Amino acid sequence: MDLLSSYIEALETAPARLYDQEQQEVHSGLVTRAGREVITALGAPDLWCVEHGAHVGRTLVEVRIYLEWMALQDPSVYRSYQTYGAGKAKLYARITDELAKDWNSPEVEKAIEELDKLSHNDDVLDHRVVDTRDSFAEGKSIRAMAKECGLLDLYRQSYSLASGVAHSEWWSLETHCMEPCRNILHRGHLIPSLTLSGGADVALASSWVSQLYALIRRSLQILRTNQDAVDQAFSWLSTDSASAESFAPGEEQAQDDMRKSED
Repeated sequence: MDLLSSYIEALETAPARLYDQEQQEVHSGLVTRAGREVITALGAPDLWCVEHGAHVGRTLVEVRIYLEWMALQDPSVYRSYQTYGAGKAKLYARITDELAKDWNSPEVEKAIEELDKLSHNDDVLDHRVVDTRDSFAEGKSIRAMAKECGLLDLYRQSYSLASGVAHSEWWSLETHCMEPCRNILHRGHLIPSLTLSGGADVALASSWVSQLYALIRRSLQILRTNQDAVDQAFSWLSTDSASAESFAPGEEQAQDDMRKSED
């Protein structure tokens, strides 16, 4: 929480960009989304394992790829990202509205209204275009984005493995959810396991914090946030250089820690 708060402080105390706020809005939204994921997971040690915490590492890598890839594009890409998301909100509202009316509870009706608002439609004329391609990058996959911005190894070694768990690929089910039947007459077939993953992997949880810190620093670099504002916001890390170095070992070390934990 201190890291995320300092990130927001740096952005808020640096000189504001009044006419091109989309880049900072997208950066701060994505980094905050990743930070909230890490903060919540740290409060639940049962999630500190590959099976139950795959979504945390996946989010951190995904956000990093998005930020690096968008930094190589024309600045209009940030508005495209927002427009694509607003269109998806409109699409979700229309899909939800297809439910039979007698199924709709007041909560569902409220959700539809909220999604309509998020699409930023005009009060009179609904002019929002819905882009049904697979991504905001004209349908480009996140793997292609990673390759273009030099993060293909990070995608292959971290994101794809975490996605395999999140999408229930068979190797993940076999590893985490199944066990051999003990009846020798059943030819060693696999049966569901009721033994839950242990969690509490401190090295994995620490790697999430380190990755979040690296993501925050990289975002501030891409945004060219005023260095004085950054130094002031993160001054608490430099009060004890030894402990700060131990707390934030750097991006490469963070990735190594994560991969070892996944192995």
